[in-house]
Amino acid sequence: MLRSARLPARSCTSGTRAWPTSPGKPAIERLQEAGFTAIGLDGAAERTIFDSRCPDGRVAIVLGSERAGLSRLVRERCDLLIALPMHGRVDSLNAAASLAAALYAFVLPRRLGGDR
Repeated sequence: MLRSARLPARSCTSGTRAWPTSPGKPAIERLQEAGFTAIGLDGAAERTIFDSRCPDGRVAIVLGSERAGLSRLVRERCDLLIALPMHGRVDSLNAAASLAAALYAFVLPRRLGGDR
């Protein structure tokens, strides 16, 4: 990747981390104990990203597998479930695209001083 492309990409994700799953205490519980609100992206959620405000404080966006989505246990552990509405012939996005859409529509406006 060109250096000029890496610098803007790095600045967009400053302060973000990926927390992989591991044996023992579930990652979501560890994040919640550290003060994060766990927001699960779930196509079957009642609330959409358009009608939900990003919670104050630290936020962890939880993604499921690309084929099955969030498991029942993961959905139950999340503080909030949000759907990304799909229109037309697209019924879902892959995990990377879902995260990008959530960061753009849900988290970024709050960081820029918006009311979402």
